[in-house]
Amino acid sequence: MLPNLTSIDVAANNTHYSSYNGALLDAAKTSLLLIPEGMEGTAVLPDTLAAVPACVFSRCTKLMAISVANTGSAASSAYAAQDGILYTNDLSSLIAAPAGIGA
Repeated sequence: MLPNLTSIDVAANNTHYSSYNGALLDAAKTSLLLIPEGMEGTAVLPDTLAAVPACVFSRCTKLMAISVANTGSAASSAYAAQDGILYTNDLSSLIAAPAGIGA
């Protein structure tokens, strides 16, 4: 729908939504809601996430990698990234591989 949208910024005082590295999340930064279609390079996600639906990456054809940042939060991340691909923290289940990563 918005193939040229590269990032989303949410006002700090918004009580329902937040943003992190251009992605849209819930206010607590525990649920990833949207990765903009036009985002390029690497999508960096906070380690506070507890829910990442794979469909949020489905239209992101310019993404080359996904990574999980260490935000220094007390929560342990439910997700891990390896070689630009998002997995569950124990690397047992694939969550998402960006389209631009190649074969």
